[in-house]
Amino acid sequence: MHFPGGEGRYSEACPSALAAGGAGVLFWQGESESSTWANASTWASRFTAFVASLRRDSNDPTLPIVFAQLDTPTVDPAAVPYWSLVQRQQASVAIPNTAMITTCDLPTHGVHVTAAGYVTAGRRFATALLRLNPTLTARPIPTHALARRLTPPPIAKPEKGTTKAAIVRCAR
Repeated sequence: MHFPGGEGRYSEACPSALAAGGAGVLFWQGESESSTWANASTWASRFTAFVASLRRDSNDPTLPIVFAQLDTPTVDPAAVPYWSLVQRQQASVAIPNTAMITTCDLPTHGVHVTAAGYVTAGRRFATALLRLNPTLTARPIPTHALARRLTPPPIAKPEKGTTKAAIVRCAR
């Protein structure tokens, strides 16, 4: 997580995004925190400070914020030794006008959910945001069209002699 006053995503993106206004914030982060105890064990307190900064900088003390709890990774647990600690930290957050969606039941590839999982997560985000901000109106999105756009390209076979897992090309 990058926070106000420091280098990184908050100082680069948040001022212009907050100035544009909006119905709320959708937040999905925590994978990088799972590699160290220091980061994993302080996720909730740092997220609480992040929410306070967003609300202060947006001049909206009740800005709705929906965040996603980490999914269930399909990687070697040694690569993400504090994953479950981050999940517990996320579940412990109790900030007014925020909501957490779960993603542990979604299909994953590595530490991220699959394209189909993102469609489900998107619906959960929308449902939670609508509950926090009932003045919003929802328009249905044709799921088949969205899923087609999110379908990842085929996984390329690794080159002969490599020890890496398959290389995935990113869809544009």
